[in-house]
Amino acid sequence: MARPTVTVKITAAPPPRTVNTPTGTAVFAWVNGTSSDGKPNVLRVTNADQVTTTYSTGTNDSATATMASYVAACLANGAPAVVLARATSTPADSAAWQAVLALAGEEYGAVAQVAIPGVTTQAARDALVAHAATFISRTVFLDAAPATTAANLVTLAASYNAQAASPRTTVAYPAVTVQGPGSTTVDVPASVVMIGRVGAGDAAVGHTNHAPAGDQLGRGAGVIVGGVNVTQTFTTAELDSLDDAGVSVIRMVNGRPTIMGWVSVATDQTFHQLNVGRFIGQVAAGIRQIGRQFLFTPLDAITFAKFEASIRGYLSPLREQRALWTGLDGSKDGYEVAVAAVNNADKIAARNLVSSTVISATPYAHDVELRLVTSVAQEVPAA
Repeated sequence: MARPTVTVKITAAPPPRTVNTPTGTAVFAWVNGTSSDGKPNVLRVTNADQVTTTYSTGTNDSATATMASYVAACLANGAPAVVLARATSTPADSAAWQAVLALAGEEYGAVAQVAIPGVTTQAARDALVAHAATFISRTVFLDAAPATTAANLVTLAASYNAQAASPRTTVAYPAVTVQGPGSTTVDVPASVVMIGRVGAGDAAVGHTNHAPAGDQLGRGAGVIVGGVNVTQTFTTAELDSLDDAGVSVIRMVNGRPTIMGWVSVATDQTFHQLNVGRFIGQVAAGIRQIGRQFLFTPLDAITFAKFEASIRGYLSPLREQRALWTGLDGSKDGYEVAVAAVNNADKIAARNLVSSTVISATPYAHDVELRLVTSVAQEVPAA
C-alpha cells in the first residue's frame, strides 16, 4: 500500500466543470556563480538589493545585475515576492533545467508563476512546461528570442498545445523597455513584467480568475509600471493569429506598454483564457490543503459531512468574489461538491476518502460589441 498522501485529479469537462493559498509569487530560474561559492541555490527576495547583496562577488557580476533588474521590474509591477532558483553552471538540457526549477518546491508557493527570464532555448521552455505538469497549480511563462516573427511565435506556441500543462502555459512577448536608475532604460523580458502584473491583479480581486490585461475601468490592470516602449510591434492580422495560438502580447495602448493578450496555448477553447487554468490550479491547491487536514480521521458520516462543508466553505467566498460563474441571473452556486455519495464500500475498504468537486469559472470579456441604431430625421420641425 502506498504511503498516506493527498492527490487531486483534474478532469476537463464542459461547463460546469471541475484554505486560500498565496498566488502572486514569482519563481525565476537563472545561472550564477559556482557550486563552491557558498551562496544559496534558492532564495526568496522582496527587493532587488537582496539579489545584489547575496550574489555579487565584486567581479563579473553581469548576471547578478541583470537578475536584480528583472526582480526590480517584477516587484514594481506587483509581485509580492520573487523566489530565485540558481544553477551554478548552464544546464545542458531540459532535465537539468527541471532540476533547477525543482529547487523552488511547493513550500515556496504552490500557486506560483514560473519563468526562466531571458533564456529562450527550447531546453528551457521544455523544462518550464514539464515543471507545470509536475506542479499542477503553477503557471509558466515562455520567453521567445528578440525579433521573433509572428509566424514563428505561432509555431512555437503550437508546439506546446498538446502538453498536459497547456492550460497553464503561455508564450509571453515581446520584451518591454522600462525605466532604470536615473535616465537609463533596460529591456525586460515579457515574462518578468507579466508575472508582476499577475501579482497585482491577484491582490486586487482576491483570486486568480482574472486577466491582468487592458485598463479595466481605470484600474490599469495590464499597464506595465515603468514601461517606456515595447521592443516589437505586430499588424492587426498578426495580433489575431497570436491570440488564437496562445501568445500573450504586450503592445502600446495610449502611449503605454500594456498587456493586451491573456491566453494559454491550449487548443481546447474551454481553457483558452489563461485565467481558467490558473484558477483551476488555485482551487486544486486549496482543496488539497483541506484534504491534508482530513488524513488519519475516522472514515464515517461525520468526517464526510465535515469534509464537504470545508470544501464548500472554501469555494463560497470565491463565488462572492465573482470567480465562479453564477449564471445570467446570478442564482447559481458555480460549484457542486459531493463526498458521502462518492465514498462507497470499496473506497472505505481501501481506506480512501474521496471528494468530487465541479466548478464553473467565470470568463473574462474577450470582445466588446457596441450596437448603435441610427435613423435619418423624417420631419422638419415647424419654423
